[in-house]
Amino acid sequence: MNIGQHIYIVKSDSDVQSGIARDWTASFRRFLELLLTRLSGEKVSINEINAHQLDVKAIYTPYTMLVPVLSDDLLQSPTFNEEIKTFHERAINKGYNSISWNSRIFKVLREPQKSHYLLDYLSNSRSYDFFHINAGSDEPVIYDDFTGPTSEKTFWMRLYDLAYDVFKVMDNMSNSENELSTITKGLNP
Repeated sequence: MNIGQHIYIVKSDSDVQSGIARDWTASFRRFLELLLTRLSGEKVSINEINAHQLDVKAIYTPYTMLVPVLSDDLLQSPTFNEEIKTFHERAINKGYNSISWNSRIFKVLREPQKSHYLLDYLSNSRSYDFFHINAGSDEPVIYDDFTGPTSEKTFWMRLYDLAYDVFKVMDNMSNSENELSTITKGLNP
């Protein structure tokens, strides 16, 4: 089973309409797929889904991982909030592996977001900031340059951190699947 097929980047509806955010998310997905493919040694395909189309009941498996690209619009989406709650309920009650539900949500922040700590089902999930605050102006600097001279210290370092953490969870899930398969084979000679 290719666990990478169960990774979903969740974006807000406004990100779909905004050319900059849409292009950033598409590039982010391609680069994350590339890094995860290199780490895992198998082709990884990541799904992009809009908040209003998110249906956890339809996509949920014990291997499902969510990568929400947080924005004010996404955090205020009733659909997103309800689906994150559903993910939590399904993952906490139906997981047969030892992977905790909140370690399967990887929050991506393109700009500062304070309200993501207010959502119970996001507060303990891992967070990856693709921005920093300029010390001189207190303004956020968004990492939207993937190839420039500073991209290696900004965008790519965050992306490597995220890819490695996702890979660790993928690897743990794969090991759990192999262990369960071994146990099942022993029970059914």
